[in-house]
Amino acid sequence: MHLFLANVEVRLPSTFKGFRRLLSLDLNSVEFEPEELNMFISKCPMLEYINLNLLTIFYLRHLEVDAPNLKSFCFKGALTSIYFKNASCLREISITCYPIFRHTTSEAGDDDSNMIKVLGQLSSLTRLYCDHGFLQFLAKGGVPQKLPVNLNSMRYLLLDITDFGFKDQVCSVLCLIRSSPNLQSLQITSANGSAPDMMSATQFLRAEQENEIPLCRLDNVTMRGFTCWIPEMEFLKLLLLAATVLRRLEIHFAIYLSEVERREFSQLLIVMKYVISRHIFVF
Repeated sequence: MHLFLANVEVRLPSTFKGFRRLLSLDLNSVEFEPEELNMFISKCPMLEYINLNLLTIFYLRHLEVDAPNLKSFCFKGALTSIYFKNASCLREISITCYPIFRHTTSEAGDDDSNMIKVLGQLSSLTRLYCDHGFLQFLAKGGVPQKLPVNLNSMRYLLLDITDFGFKDQVCSVLCLIRSSPNLQSLQITSANGSAPDMMSATQFLRAEQENEIPLCRLDNVTMRGFTCWIPEMEFLKLLLLAATVLRRLEIHFAIYLSEVERREFSQLLIVMKYVISRHIFVF
């Protein structure tokens, strides 16, 4: 059983008992009371697929996903809190979080870190898509070095419009990577602005190059929107140092590079002993 609703306002009756056979829920610009949306989901225990496209409707103050059979979750919208209460089967998450909030990172604790609250218990996750807004959301409350429970099933990590000039986004990215020891594919689209803490992010990335990051299975990396900006270059150095079995590195530049700049970039790869045993594609 599948349910699709679009451009409506829903109010649940007090006698609502749910849809026991519902497998797929697809809401496009549907307005719920937050508590009622949580209740709706919890009363559909067979749900395997949830798609919430609430981008233009309303702020979702708190979303609690209680769906023991859920395999795929997709969300587009604005929220202040999300918690996967009962989602032990969840394999795929895609979250576009809007609007963007600026958060300052601090030392993370179990009680206040969004990273831990949202992803700390999803050990079955295999694929994760985050946009820049969700990366900043995950940084709220501080970011740990790694999650308390490894994402051992994680194979694909997709990060869209990542700004390496913001330390909070960099911390979120590295926490996700460090918590995914079996990661095989990493795709990053970057967009660099006038980040006020660019030097802080750069220094952090340089310091992290001295720490061990287990990426013994990462064999495919794609970076789009690459500009050879200093934090980007430091992140790339860190990645090349850690990904010892990387077979394919694909880089798409956002701007035209002169021949001199391209030679300097190639020289960086050579100095790091990268081009000897791997394939590099630069566009």
